[in-house]
Amino acid sequence: MVKVEVTKAGDVDPLFVVEFGFLPRVGESVSIRARGDDDVYDIYRVRDVYHFADPRTDTYRAGIVVELDD
Repeated sequence: MVKVEVTKAGDVDPLFVVEFGFLPRVGESVSIRARGDDDVYDIYRVRDVYHFADPRTDTYRAGIVVELDD
């Protein structure tokens, strides 16, 4: 599983960190369970994929920029 920081387009701080079995590609959609509701999922479209160095752990991590897909 890959830990991925998910950031909303235009924001600086991540919405959340989630584990994927794969790293989503630009243009793909990902469904993520809405907070507090087991039967409702939000659909996000991936706008950007990036990697960054995490100075706290001295490792590289992945991140995606998403926008809510109505």
